[in-house]
Amino acid sequence: MSFRRDLQRFNDNPQRDFTYGSNPSAETPKRQKTLNEVVQSKATRAKANRLREQDRAALEEIKRLEDEEYRRKHEEALKALEASKDKKGSKGSKSKKNSKNKGISSKEVKKLLEGKSAALGGKRHSRKTRKYRK
Repeated sequence: MSFRRDLQRFNDNPQRDFTYGSNPSAETPKRQKTLNEVVQSKATRAKANRLREQDRAALEEIKRLEDEEYRRKHEEALKALEASKDKKGSKGSKSKKNSKNKGISSKEVKKLLEGKSAALGGKRHSRKTRKYRK
């Protein structure tokens, strides 16, 4: 019964390499693409490359802006630290009354510097930032 079916299949398609029990999906040869399909696939590939390039440029721009923002925050924190050192030096007294005038603490400076983690996509739970959260 199966031999008759295979014989019929061979008679339908004599170009096929006929071996008993061969894969029937291999019967049809690979169709060659038309010129229109080739042009279309090249166009879609070019479009994908163009979009990928735009994405890359946008990511570089975002990274540059984040770096600038981090640098600016870092400079502000350093200025605040310098100001607090100046104020501490001028007071001389370490009583509770004058604690308002001391400027910002080093913990606050660290928190300001830690702002980078939020700018870089919220790396909130990394080990480096965890120690500043006290």
